[in-house]
Amino acid sequence: MIDLTKYKGHSTEWTLDDNDWTWATSMFTDAGETNEADALLIEDAPLLLAEVERMRKWIRNQRVSLLVQVDDLDREVERLRGLLQEVADDYTDADGITYEIYCEFGGEEND
Repeated sequence: MIDLTKYKGHSTEWTLDDNDWTWATSMFTDAGETNEADALLIEDAPLLLAEVERMRKWIRNQRVSLLVQVDDLDREVERLRGLLQEVADDYTDADGITYEIYCEFGGEEND
């Protein structure tokens, strides 16, 4: 994972002008040829960093949203189990029905 804290205070806009290309030529050469892609990658670094930060924030928000949904589902499962138990209790006078309802919906493992 990239440690984004080391980029705090970076320039937010940077473009290559003619003077920069002289510098880039000395820094980014491949077999005597200027590697324009490396220089352009440096130029786009602030945009790439912003995108990483945006995506990390989106992931955090999704994680929180999913945790809330799981909690809601857990509460709904408990509510439904309670309703099923009420139904099962209404049929305690009939042999076997309570046990079948509990095994089917109560979470007990069947062999």
